[in-house]
Order: sequence, then structure tokens, then C-alpha cells
Amino acid sequence: MPGPGLARLVADLDRKSPAWPPAALTLARIQLHAGDRAHADELARQILSEVNTGPVAEGAQGVVATSCQLAGDGEGGPVGAESVADLEVVVVVR
Repeated sequence: MPGPGLARLVADLDRKSPAWPPAALTLARIQLHAGDRAHADELARQILSEVNTGPVAEGAQGVVATSCQLAGDGEGGPVGAESVADLEVVVVVR
């Protein structure tokens, strides 16, 4: 499973916390990059059920769009950033 520490963080965060949407988006991007389109799509849709405007919502929409696009091509494997290390992770907990 990609990013087990981040996955644990997202699972432990209260979904009403302002830290949850950006942390969940980062996890969804890692999942998508690792080829786990189903979980990335599911998590991105959960994000969109909590936030519908702003950069996090736009990122989640991008994950859903990419996941849907890739689902039709039959290809697996990483997409997007060159490596998981290339993904920017910014989570602020107050």
C-alpha cells in the first residue's frame, strides 16, 4: 500500500478537520500514481463530498478525471509525477 503513514494519518483525522481534505488529496494522488485507480477515485469523490471549491476540490476533480480516463485504456502502473517523492505534501494541523 502506498504511503502507509499518510494513509494512517488520513484515516485517523476527523473528516471535519481542515487538515483532512489536503491530506486525503495527497493520498489519492499517491494512490493514482501507484496505479491504485479505484481507491484514488473513491477517496477523491469523498473529498468532493466535503469540499466543492478551491484548490483541493480542483485537485480531487483532476484525480477523478484522470482515474476515469485511465480506466478506459486498460493500462496499469504509475502516472503523473515521476516518483512519489515528486508529490508535494503540505498538511497544516492547528
